[in-house]
Amino acid sequence: MPTADSDPEIAGSDPLTEHPVREYLGEDERVRATLTNTRVGVERVDDDGTDRIEPDADYGAVAVLTDRRAAFVVGTSGGDEVTSIPYVEFANVDTRTEMLTRTLVVETEVGATWEFTVRESDALDDAVEHLRAAIPEQLLARAREHRDTAEAAVEDGDCQARIDALEATVDAFRRATTVVDDPDIATVATRDEAESAIADLVEAHLGRARDCRSVGNWSAEAGDAADALDHFEDACDCFERALELAERYPPGDADAIAAEHEHLLEKCDSVKVSASVSSALD
Repeated sequence: MPTADSDPEIAGSDPLTEHPVREYLGEDERVRATLTNTRVGVERVDDDGTDRIEPDADYGAVAVLTDRRAAFVVGTSGGDEVTSIPYVEFANVDTRTEMLTRTLVVETEVGATWEFTVRESDALDDAVEHLRAAIPEQLLARAREHRDTAEAAVEDGDCQARIDALEATVDAFRRATTVVDDPDIATVATRDEAESAIADLVEAHLGRARDCRSVGNWSAEAGDAADALDHFEDACDCFERALELAERYPPGDADAIAAEHEHLLEKCDSVKVSASVSSALD
């Protein structure tokens, strides 16, 4: 497979694009696989329909798979049409075989499907092999970046920022182990990292829930039923998320969380009655 060092032009000697594809990549990006076609270009399908970008005559299309993203470049007389999709946005990778061609089919997290059709079967196999390794690798790297952000939020005392970063961490770990069908991805080390992140996320949601509950209790005692109800509802949301995680994954005592949540729901009902009475008296 070509690399940016061995094939700086990437598009080769054919007039596939207006500029060498290398110009659209970062200086430190390494090309791991390339695909080309001369007529079909690239196709994008989503809920709004199908959009095909076709090359003009004497041009063509190139799909460049680097160490971090896919770049689709379609040559036209008015200039190259360039689309870049980072691997962390990929949701699934597949191929489709027809009589004379094969198609790379990539689904993204936002629900779009990108298709690039080729005749070179071996080149497509190389591309898929690369993607099946690179996508989980990028997602695991992103998970660890989010984990670092969560740890920094703890030092800053920002509970919500910690929760947001841990949610992103858990989601990236989940996607890394599900985006491609490869049991080797879920190594013991990765599972340990994911389990630790989930445990921290459960703890963070419970901490937030209990803080909101405490403020709600204070407001209720002060006679401000509306403010108490707002905080209790926020606490319920956090308890529900912690319970969802505890029921789905190993960390967390689901029964204990459910009991706390149920007790808070009873408080909410009581405060709602108080708020209604106060409103009626007003």
